[in-house]
Amino acid sequence: MHDFRSRDLRYVRSTAALALTVLLVALVAVLMLSPPAGAGGSVGTPTYTVTVTKSGTGAGVVRSEPAGILCGDTGDACAVDFALGNPVTLVAESERGTRFKGWDGTVKGGSKSIVVPPPTDGLPIEVEAIFEKAARPTAKLLGKPLSGKPLPRKLNLRLDCRADVPCGLRVTILLGILSKKGYDYYNAKSAIYSPPSGGTSAWNASVAIDKATPLFYKRLNRSAGKLGAIRIVVQDVDTALGMAINQKALPGEKRPNNTHTNNPK
Repeated sequence: MHDFRSRDLRYVRSTAALALTVLLVALVAVLMLSPPAGAGGSVGTPTYTVTVTKSGTGAGVVRSEPAGILCGDTGDACAVDFALGNPVTLVAESERGTRFKGWDGTVKGGSKSIVVPPPTDGLPIEVEAIFEKAARPTAKLLGKPLSGKPLPRKLNLRLDCRADVPCGLRVTILLGILSKKGYDYYNAKSAIYSPPSGGTSAWNASVAIDKATPLFYKRLNRSAGKLGAIRIVVQDVDTALGMAINQKALPGEKRPNNTHTNNPK
């Protein structure tokens, strides 16, 4: 006598296993054919692609907010999908000796960060970031040499960014006291100067020496030596390139002519 129950049970089990296998294969196929989630997107969310290219003689990196694009020298992550409907902000970071010139392509601009609006048609966005090698800034002390004269209240300088885009130069004035080991320098002034609006990259700047530290005056009054030297350091705030002007001793100068309220008595 045949065991029909056992045979039917085996048939049911094999049919169920086959159905489960078909279901798993179908699920894997759906997952493989689904578009990947971009930065800020998810599975099934419409996306658009932002592609960044770099040009010019300089070097730099482009990042995105939200995160996703990180386009450096290796070219990694220069094309990324973002959720459709969400804007993307691109930020350019130039390396030392390089000046960022601007953006070109679908969006244009000269600032280091720019907003890329999402396309209404979902078409890809292509943006070019331009980096150029920068020239070293120059500075010249105007007027007669300081050597042998009392310390003036201000210094007149001719500054030049040597750039065709908006720029800024940090000017630092250091006062040095002659010591047995050489010169001990103290910060007397540090500020950023920019060319007048609509002007060229070269301009005249008047730098007041009004923030020398109390320690400098204390050391100057107690020092057997005199005010030894002035050092003027000029550095481009964008490229970090700079130069220095050194002026030798101001003999006979016991205390600078410009007095300060923070001087120790």
